[in-house]
Amino acid sequence: MLTSLVSSVVELLTAHPQVAYLAVFLLALSESIPIIGVVIPGTAVILALSTLVPSGVLLLWPLLAAATLGAIAGDGFSFWLGHRYHREILGLWPLNRHPELIERGEAFFARHGDKSVFLARFTPGVRAFIPLLAGMLGMSVRRFYAVNVASALAWAPSHILPGVLVGAAFGIFGAAAKPLAILLIVLVVAGWLALHVVRWTLRRGIPLLIVGVERLRTWADAHDTWLSRNLASLLDPSQHEARALALPMVLLIAAERAKRQIFVDGLLVGDKSPWPNEVDVLTIRSDIVTEAAFFHRATRTLILTDLIENFEPKRIRNWFHRLLMKLGGVTDPDGKAPIEMRLSFFRRRRSLRLAVRRMIAWNPERVIISHGRWYEANGVEELRRAFRWVL
Repeated sequence: MLTSLVSSVVELLTAHPQVAYLAVFLLALSESIPIIGVVIPGTAVILALSTLVPSGVLLLWPLLAAATLGAIAGDGFSFWLGHRYHREILGLWPLNRHPELIERGEAFFARHGDKSVFLARFTPGVRAFIPLLAGMLGMSVRRFYAVNVASALAWAPSHILPGVLVGAAFGIFGAAAKPLAILLIVLVVAGWLALHVVRWTLRRGIPLLIVGVERLRTWADAHDTWLSRNLASLLDPSQHEARALALPMVLLIAAERAKRQIFVDGLLVGDKSPWPNEVDVLTIRSDIVTEAAFFHRATRTLILTDLIENFEPKRIRNWFHRLLMKLGGVTDPDGKAPIEMRLSFFRRRRSLRLAVRRMIAWNPERVIISHGRWYEANGVEELRRAFRWVL
């Protein structure tokens, strides 16, 4: 059904290519509008449409012009809104429903200054807010438009030319080129939709899960049945079984969500904890990945996800895999960060060392990891052992 729909759209664009140029202009414009730019799949659709250039359905130069002009107009409109209404606009719907996005944008602008207008053009998550903030914070109009135009001239080719190359590569398939191009468009759009559905689900799901646990605990405390007694026992953080099972599992889900850069938004802004009275949060950035450590104070449980891997050799059936893991230093009882993780901190050893010292200062009793056997006791000693390569 989706394939036939895309096929019909391609036939429409063949007859009326000006519709595609207008769509690219509007999509490029919308990506710079706060909130709208976060939910509209502008980049995915522009990339998909650009694959039609080699087949002659669309022309390259009008497509580049439409994307460039749309990008300039979108940033210009957002800048005007910020310049005209200042911080008052942040109190209006829907901006007042997403303060965490504004905080991320302000942190990005504070870190990069005026050049953030150029950098944000290529940075998902903040792109739609930086022009607005630039206007709010009083960036000069002349300087803004100089950076705006320069970034648009770089952005449009970077999004269209890769699609053109892919479309040209399909040309070698002859009659199969058009079905393959349609399949690519379907995959790009479907991938974009899947990514945003997962992100939205996780962003809303984790807080709801935590609220649900609290409500279950309240209900269990108010009733005296077999079910309520067992739930109360499971969810009571003062009991060792609950500490080792219930809350750490909730935190592990949160850590896996929060550690990714896709991921340090919504719930986390830097090291700011969404549960300041219960959970300490520490983000640890390497040159390649961003990890997150969670420490639940009441249970003295530390969640590290991938910073330590500790596979049990007896559970690895393939002798070659077992040998590779042994050589990589990620087998029990001496598990640590895998080699590629350690290499990614080559230029950031000092920041990692400070992060490990902070985790040690939390004095965790147990350490939970994503891969392999986790540590039920002597958390501080295990941290010192696993991170001896950086301490």
